[in-house]
Amino acid sequence: MKSVERRFGATGPFVCNAECTYVGSPFPGFFLGWAAIAMATLLVGTAPEVSAQQFRIETEVFDDSQQVMARSLTLFDGSTVYDFLMTTTASETPGGPTVDGITVGQSTAGQSGSGQSGSGQSGSGQSSAAAVRFRVEEVVVMDHARQRITLLDQQQRHKFEIGHAELLSMVASMQASETLRARDTFLLEPKLTESFDPPTGELELASPRLGYRALGQVATDPQVVAQYYLFADWAARLNATDSRKLPPFARLQLNQAMKRRGWLPTQVHLDLTILTDQRLQATAKHHTLLQLSANDRQRIESVQKQLNDFPAVSLTRYRHLTTAGNF
Repeated sequence: MKSVERRFGATGPFVCNAECTYVGSPFPGFFLGWAAIAMATLLVGTAPEVSAQQFRIETEVFDDSQQVMARSLTLFDGSTVYDFLMTTTASETPGGPTVDGITVGQSTAGQSGSGQSGSGQSGSGQSSAAAVRFRVEEVVVMDHARQRITLLDQQQRHKFEIGHAELLSMVASMQASETLRARDTFLLEPKLTESFDPPTGELELASPRLGYRALGQVATDPQVVAQYYLFADWAARLNATDSRKLPPFARLQLNQAMKRRGWLPTQVHLDLTILTDQRLQATAKHHTLLQLSANDRQRIESVQKQLNDFPAVSLTRYRHLTTAGNF
């Protein structure tokens, strides 16, 4: 997969929480974040209540040659979510930078106990990311109780904060933008045809230019599903804070379809053709474990310290942009 810069969150590729930046997009530099593209309807008013469940999701994003493009770790701690967006260190060898010295991708074997894994059951809590160290580029903290999202830049060591109402306003401005519509109406109002194949368990949302194929696992606890898609919805909306990223609306349709089935995603494949006729493909694989480890608790404590210590900056400074948006 060419011309792709890693930028991803746990909602998957494009979800995720994504994060990939597509160079040459009709929306200059926009990216389709799977961790970024999730929503059934825009949430208004107070944040919906969800039970204080604790679980973790590890995500790996592969290009069409099956090379790992990105990884993320998402920790759900009741009404707060901590999403670590990572790049691997050189040669993926131990010793790379971490969040305040905490290794994000280390094995949780012996700490997790039984749980529900996104690609089968995983009693040890291990995934293909186990025992590998990563450099954390950014941590996104979603405090649903306070209706606030904070982005922590691990290299610049500063933060950007935005409230739910302000972010919803930015999403609405994006969809109403005549400038963006002139470039590509499809990405603002995508029309995808949904189908489901019972023998393979594969969900597909398709169009001539963009398609998703997804697999999922029915969660035993519906409150976990509610927490996941609450996170995924707001992760999607964060794309509106960066004029280099693709609009979230296609992925939102996929997440709505998965949520109706009570799924936690295990695999999501994206096939996208941009206006230059360049075809881009990526696959996100998710591994879910229904508890947090002692190391996860350390990671959360480290991030909570950063929330207090990092100075707040404007959106334009945080995104390194000359303007806050392109609306």
